[in-house]
Amino acid sequence: MNKSPLTIQSYAKQNAHEFGRYLLSLVFGAIQADLDLATPNITAITSVNAGSVALSNIQAMQASLDSAGAPMDRHLVMNSSVNSALMPSSIETFGPGVLQGGRFGNLYGMSTHVTSVTGGSDVDDVHTFAGSSDALVIANRIPEVSGTSTLEEYTPFTVEGIGLQCAYRRYYDAAKGEHFGAFTTIFGCSLAKPEHLAVITKAS
Repeated sequence: MNKSPLTIQSYAKQNAHEFGRYLLSLVFGAIQADLDLATPNITAITSVNAGSVALSNIQAMQASLDSAGAPMDRHLVMNSSVNSALMPSSIETFGPGVLQGGRFGNLYGMSTHVTSVTGGSDVDDVHTFAGSSDALVIANRIPEVSGTSTLEEYTPFTVEGIGLQCAYRRYYDAAKGEHFGAFTTIFGCSLAKPEHLAVITKAS
């Protein structure tokens, strides 16, 4: 029985956005680590600030993935400033199915995802990236249970919408006479095929 005042699933649902932001920040970090190498493996299409990105830049990302022979299951991740910069004055500009609820659903064959995660704030930090489904490898599992002698509640669950496996653990500290809880997960991100990624970095 779940003894928590707030049910685990309701908490996870309320905070799924923050879970997702954190995980995406790790993805940005993995991409940035490659860009910071003396000889990066990822193609930087151009350096332009997020609010000045043009459709030609997005098309260049698509062309780079084509040249690299990337699979057609492709995704474009951009922050809200990029989305606003690309937004046309009239929805009819792109025809039906491209714009949905003020956001792009698909651009140049890439499923489009708008995020409030902006990447780094320094020059040459990535703020927009595109890649195929094989470009990144992500691992996730629930940590092993420990401290079972004081464990009062253990509830594994999945964060809906992002598929993150987590566990809620509630313990009792007899010395302090206090209960405390923690959400735990193990998550990792690495580049599987960096040649199947294309990025736009910050100019200034």
